[in-house]
Amino acid sequence: MKIIYKPMGSGVDSLAGEVDFKGATFIMPNRKWIARSKEVLSGGVGFLGVNFFTFDDLTEELAMARPRNLWRAAYAFRKRLEEGDTAFAPLRDMEKIRRLFQWCDDVKYLGLEEKDLPYSWRGDVRGLLSAYESAVEAADCVTEGEVFKEAMAAEVDSERKYIFVGFSHYKERHRLLLEKLDAAAHVVVVSPFGEKKEPEAVALYQTVNGERAFRHIVKKTAAALAENPGAKIGVAMNKEEDRAAMKAHFALANIPAAGSAYVLGEDTLHQLRLLWRRGEDGPSACAFLRGDLAEVEDAHGLAAAIETLGVKDLSEMDESPLPYYLFPETKELLIRHKALLRTWKHDNEGSWGDFARRTEEAAEAFGEGLAKMIADALAEAEGDYGRITGREFESILCGFLEKEAAPGVDILSLDEAYGGDYDLLFVSSLDGGFIPAKKEDSLMNRAIAKSVMEVGLYVNFFQGEEMTDRLNYLMASSKKSLLYKVGDGEEAQVFAELKKNFPVEDLDKTGEVYEKNWDLIAEESVFSEEAAEVLADELRTKGLSPSAIDGYLRCPFSYFADRVLKSAPEEEDGRPAMAKGSIYHEALALYFSGKLSKDGLENFVEAAYDENLAPLKPDYLWAWEKKTMARALLAAIEAEEERLADEKRNGAFHPAAFETSFTYPFEDVEIHGVIDRVDRNEAGDEILIDYKSGGLPAYENVAAYKVMQLALYALARRHMGNRLASLEYVSVENGNVSIMARDTTRAGKYSRLRNERKYDGEAFDEFLNDAEDALGHVLAAIKRGDFNGAPMDENVCTYCPYGDLCRREATDAT
Repeated sequence: MKIIYKPMGSGVDSLAGEVDFKGATFIMPNRKWIARSKEVLSGGVGFLGVNFFTFDDLTEELAMARPRNLWRAAYAFRKRLEEGDTAFAPLRDMEKIRRLFQWCDDVKYLGLEEKDLPYSWRGDVRGLLSAYESAVEAADCVTEGEVFKEAMAAEVDSERKYIFVGFSHYKERHRLLLEKLDAAAHVVVVSPFGEKKEPEAVALYQTVNGERAFRHIVKKTAAALAENPGAKIGVAMNKEEDRAAMKAHFALANIPAAGSAYVLGEDTLHQLRLLWRRGEDGPSACAFLRGDLAEVEDAHGLAAAIETLGVKDLSEMDESPLPYYLFPETKELLIRHKALLRTWKHDNEGSWGDFARRTEEAAEAFGEGLAKMIADALAEAEGDYGRITGREFESILCGFLEKEAAPGVDILSLDEAYGGDYDLLFVSSLDGGFIPAKKEDSLMNRAIAKSVMEVGLYVNFFQGEEMTDRLNYLMASSKKSLLYKVGDGEEAQVFAELKKNFPVEDLDKTGEVYEKNWDLIAEESVFSEEAAEVLADELRTKGLSPSAIDGYLRCPFSYFADRVLKSAPEEEDGRPAMAKGSIYHEALALYFSGKLSKDGLENFVEAAYDENLAPLKPDYLWAWEKKTMARALLAAIEAEEERLADEKRNGAFHPAAFETSFTYPFEDVEIHGVIDRVDRNEAGDEILIDYKSGGLPAYENVAAYKVMQLALYALARRHMGNRLASLEYVSVENGNVSIMARDTTRAGKYSRLRNERKYDGEAFDEFLNDAEDALGHVLAAIKRGDFNGAPMDENVCTYCPYGDLCRREATDAT
């Protein structure tokens, strides 16, 4: 094939003179590329006789077929799973169901072998594939895999010219099809990354809160449209909830967002949505509040407030604190209508027929024209979808309702915006999560991801630098780019690189939207002497647990609200309430002490789950979580046994004690706790292990004594005369993750995994001595009632239950 390299940001216009467009077929990544190319060519050489396809379009043309009834098959697949006995029987989320269905399709048509499957699926593979086959037949479905198979078998016109423009990577199916075309026809591949073209104008902004960034984007957009009403403006945001909140902010400013609208009208859809979904989630509630049926005072303002929160389910808002950055009047509006919002938390379920009958009855009130439009869509969409929700009924029916384009500001993901050429481009948020971390997919075990990716599945599991390349392309093809880093965490690498050449404006300091966030408004910084003495007496009487101390370090005010205002009793031995982590801890202790076998793991988890977790979880999660937990435990045990058998890595250390209680008298306060596991060698040196169900604290926080749990365990054991060799946090659900502080003089060559810090004997003792000093500072601060310190980081506030009490508020600069 012929390969042409073009500077980043180039479009099809750059190919003029190098490629003959006559009779060519362009293959492009998305509709944005196609629309831009047609617009450019229409103003020049034209595109008469030129075809524009995506890869899916091309596949369908070669196969002379297109996928059919995929939605019906996905719902039939869910129904078959529900009736079966696999671990996926309780799964209801249609996004995951469709991914499972697609996985089965790829297994059939790409030949994935069982050895390449996630270990946690192997017992259910036959059940999954059987449900898939049955669903395809029942729905009279033509799958994407079937169409791809036909395309690969089709003959290719050897005189035809295919030009591939804009691709930064190829899925496995795309790569196979490209090889087929190259062997039979004329293929030109244009790489947009041969030479980096610097963007014309870039402005960088940073702020600790997303609300401030949203308002700043609205302000800049309004100014740009006032200067040029025809300006092409794009906003790229990778998180769906950010895009929803951005649209809400534009709506408040009367700036239209691009998209598509239903011909039957939004008011009609709003009223039907109330009938279908009862407003059980945020989007439903907002749609109803903006419709004709809304009788709530300030309904539009309430809808905008909910959309600004970015919640999908109103229970998320009710169970979490309101964000600290909201205006007081917005908080007041949400709180005033809390009773109403609580009534919108429950889903409305039934069969397709149940919803269809009610829809036909309601449609009679909309007039003959709309009633016929709805009846036609119902007839086309009719099928056996099993038990569905009102939300799912709407998504199915709307696929058969006629739409029309609505112009406005593009608010897209980076993938959707890729290929556009904007007069003004906004990108948010360029923080450390811009390129998603390598975390486990909820349907895919991380350890198997690489082999699965090699056969073309889950190709975006690790996105690498692809997103950075696409961002650079967008910037190079846009006239002006405004980039935002939100939050007080690390910044994206691309943002850090741009800072070398462009200045950064701090929105928090300039006061462009708000004054600086999180200003204390308490009159007193600490308790009075009398109140502080009462608090100190409480500590002397009850003592503290390591979790309480870590809670204070995480956020002093949260500690105050939970343990002082609520007077929460300390656990006698520091154990948390029995929950998921406790089940893991107990199972591991029983297994390594010889009291539980691998064969008994599943029964143990089931009994413990039924007793302690089932009352706290919806019933459709029970079977799934039990199997997932049992498999995670088995994998953790097998990984640990493999490590213990490796003399080079483990040395002479072996498990010696589990669930070991301690009392550590420090000054006039006792620290009570329980150590998950103690490993010991013949010399009596000890390794202290604390199990975490999932994620672990950052090592820099451990080293800085912002997380002290393990250090407190070590101080307690040292006080008893024991010799410490290593301190370790170990993840049960991801055995490849651990954090370790190791004394090389006592531990020798012993090593667990990664993220370790090595100390010689003297340095390790110094580490513990400094931990004692840090503990003294914490206890002194608690005793004097000093709860005004800042949270460890901004993420602590996300799930804090005391947002409405918190004295750290954003204030309006105006």
